[in-house]
Amino acid sequence: MGKELVIFDLDGTLIDSRDDIARAVNTTFVEMGYGEVDRDTIRDNIGWGVRALLERLLPCEDEATLERARGLFLEHYSENLVVDTHLYEGVVPTLRGLKERGKTLALVTNKPLGLSERIMDGFAIREYFTVILGGDSVRNKKPHPEPIIRVMRQTGFGPASTIYVGDTGADMDASRGAGVDFIAVAYGFADIEELLRRGCKQVVQRIDELLQVIR
Repeated sequence: MGKELVIFDLDGTLIDSRDDIARAVNTTFVEMGYGEVDRDTIRDNIGWGVRALLERLLPCEDEATLERARGLFLEHYSENLVVDTHLYEGVVPTLRGLKERGKTLALVTNKPLGLSERIMDGFAIREYFTVILGGDSVRNKKPHPEPIIRVMRQTGFGPASTIYVGDTGADMDASRGAGVDFIAVAYGFADIEELLRRGCKQVVQRIDELLQVIR
């Protein structure tokens, strides 16, 4: 699979952040007078952005409640970004190996840009990426194709030269909309069987398999 631009998702693809996100969600809900949510339920809804996560989990969805929850969540999460978050095994060797082959790497996530950059700095992986876009970097976040299209424009590569690596339906839908190939990681937050039922054609069990898949 000859590709020159490799775009990665963050949560569930490069980092396992589910415990820190779940903690921030439940701290927020308790502060607002709601009960805690099962961590697996939270995990299953990560990847579509902060607002979408809270919309799916809150028992009350009026705008004022959502905005209050969003503000509290970002406050709690920002203070505890990498307590239990860690890189998946093989991430650094994979990024390094792709760069050594001359590939251009980019990151497209629905997580706010500032938080994403802090996490990437903490794990010393930011240097590998030419472009980093967060959910607040564009008008339309994933599953809209806008962020992927913007990365291609900024780097000068077209869809045929680009591949997106992610773990959720939002990642797959954004890839399809942008006309680029998609590789799903089986270890991420989403149900890989659901992605396969929806037509996902390429899956890796470990991230370092990308070094064999992408040439």
